[in-house]
Amino acid sequence: MSNKNKRSKNDTSKDNNQCQIVLGYVQRQVYSGAELAEEVAVKETYNNELVWQGTVYVFLLKGHPKAEKCYAWYSDDPATGKRKFYSVLHIRPIDSPEKAVRASIVQDYRSGKL
Repeated sequence: MSNKNKRSKNDTSKDNNQCQIVLGYVQRQVYSGAELAEEVAVKETYNNELVWQGTVYVFLLKGHPKAEKCYAWYSDDPATGKRKFYSVLHIRPIDSPEKAVRASIVQDYRSGKL
């Protein structure tokens, strides 16, 4: 189950620096023409336990050959102190920030990273 709150790209954001960090990552690693569309606060729980909480940035990928949007965010690993970036293309069945986060959690679990 997830909860979300949306902010448009025109809203004043306390985490503008975080947004710029993610935008830079997406432009370097996913698509250079990416543009921020919105920020979505996502809280993902499983069996009433918090699994992940943070901001997912939705980017428009005008001209991208496979997807019109991309969902991206990062998390800091408290054990290592390293930052891990995530990006998930808006391709079925991934059609929302919440589904992108869920897919990344499942992938991390299957690969032994959780």
